[in-house]
Amino acid sequence: METITKFYRSFKAIGLPSKTIPIVLLLYCFGTLFESAGIGMLLPIFEIINAPNDQNIANYSGLSKTIMDAVATIGISINLQNLLAISFSLFLLRQIFIYTRLVYLPKTKGNFIKRIRDRAFSRYLKADTAYQDSTPLGKIINDLTTEVDRAGNAAIKYMVVGGQILNASIYIIILTFMSAKITLSVLLIICFSTIILRKLFKKVRSTSFLISGANRDLSTFLAEKIKSTRLIRLCSNENLETVKIENQTGTQRDNIVNMQIFLARTSVIIEPIFVLSVFVLLFTSKKFFGLSTGETGLFIIILLRIIPIIKELVENSQSVIALYGSLNAVETRLEEMNQAKERRDGGKIFHGIRKSIEFKNVSFTYDKNRRTLKKINVKILPKQITAVVGPTGSGKSTFVDLLPRLREPDEGKILFDDNILSSLDITTLRKKIAYAPQNPQIINTTFLEYIAYGNKDKSMSSIERSARLSGAHEFISKKPKGYKTFVGEDGGNLSGGQRQKIDLARVLLRDASILIFDEPTSHLDLKSRESFLKTLRKLKTKISKTIIIIAHDIQKISFVDKIIVIKNGKIAKIGSHKKLIQSKNWYSETLKQNK
Repeated sequence: METITKFYRSFKAIGLPSKTIPIVLLLYCFGTLFESAGIGMLLPIFEIINAPNDQNIANYSGLSKTIMDAVATIGISINLQNLLAISFSLFLLRQIFIYTRLVYLPKTKGNFIKRIRDRAFSRYLKADTAYQDSTPLGKIINDLTTEVDRAGNAAIKYMVVGGQILNASIYIIILTFMSAKITLSVLLIICFSTIILRKLFKKVRSTSFLISGANRDLSTFLAEKIKSTRLIRLCSNENLETVKIENQTGTQRDNIVNMQIFLARTSVIIEPIFVLSVFVLLFTSKKFFGLSTGETGLFIIILLRIIPIIKELVENSQSVIALYGSLNAVETRLEEMNQAKERRDGGKIFHGIRKSIEFKNVSFTYDKNRRTLKKINVKILPKQITAVVGPTGSGKSTFVDLLPRLREPDEGKILFDDNILSSLDITTLRKKIAYAPQNPQIINTTFLEYIAYGNKDKSMSSIERSARLSGAHEFISKKPKGYKTFVGEDGGNLSGGQRQKIDLARVLLRDASILIFDEPTSHLDLKSRESFLKTLRKLKTKISKTIIIIAHDIQKISFVDKIIVIKNGKIAKIGSHKKLIQSKNWYSETLKQNK
């Protein structure tokens, strides 16, 4: 009972509707009731066939007479034709419920799996950046595909097991009504077999976790290596990686084979036990319990009907246990995502910057042993271009991640026009911030749809203007389908410079008052770089944008209004290019070294 309750709680936790299980059980119940009634009609049918032609209903006894009396009560004449018609009608009604169940279960499974995947994907998108950064992509993909599908199978098997328990219970009640002593003997044999199988059930459950873990490891391995094929080939590591995949798939195979062996043992053990039950019945029914030949025949028919039900019940129970690892993986993943949900506590609508963005004693820590940012105090003024520079790993990217609340400061506060950042509505805040990373994350869609991503209401002329400003229009217009050409998975059909240009076009199209660029010219040729820098100056003066640039090539940022130098997580220097080169600091020293 505890195991049944645990499974039920898990299914509820991952989104199985409350009404589903009762509906399935009712369909099983009515199907079994009509089937058992149809089988029960066989007893008076057999007795009428074997009885003298003139035998009256009053001369019958036992269960046969009870059934005939029930038929007579509803005004139906007792004869062979009518009893056959009633029995056939009952079997037809049973088929209706079976058909309904067979249609309902796959629909339920499909909806259940869809609901889990939709919920999991939504929760992943709403999880905080730390969770997304720390969770391997392969594990997420595995849990949302393989494990969710197996969890859906577990849900269906669980409901089937419930229905089969109900079926078996109804038949056992009927058998008990016919002969309680024989039924008790059969039940004792079945209970004994269940005790024998308990050890196998435990092995199946532990193996289910091993299978789930092997699936996750393999998905993580494939996601990582498929993205790194160029590196693998250049390092001549094809054989090494092949050995690794052979080990991964070997572990997965061994776990799956072990599971099938355990399931096969169950099937082999349970069959002889049921055959023994029938033999016990044949031996004892007439000799010890005085059943008539007709009653013994009916008892055997019902028992033979129960045997495959109980056999399937045991096998399906093992299947549910075998799938528990996947069910647990999905439940854990959903709970982890929910626990890592991004803070969205602000309510003030953000319209843009008028006064300043101010960092006051802001600190941020990735882990307990290392602070990335320490006591940051700085102001960023609107309608200016601000460059953030510093050595690799100094905290530049973390600094800009705090602005759209991709990360939350551990100490201090960030003010947007005297409003604490956390008080602002996160949706309107991010709509007013456009971000272009150093390595663009290109979605496999058309140039038109990618540039307009998040800006579906923009006109074609606006999209083309943004593409011209970024330098993307020149190569897009040469494509056979122009802006309707697909860019390929992760921009695979584009060069590094082309990927950056279309990403810049996307940023420029946004109706955002704050633009953040992470090394925007790193993949551009000299001509495109000069064109882009010229565009930045236009944006500042004509469109009144607040622009923040993370710059690694500091030789190209002399035109900016302010330079923030971050070193070892601290503000090392702030000022214009002209001011910074007049004193000894990281910026001026690095400029000298690069000349």
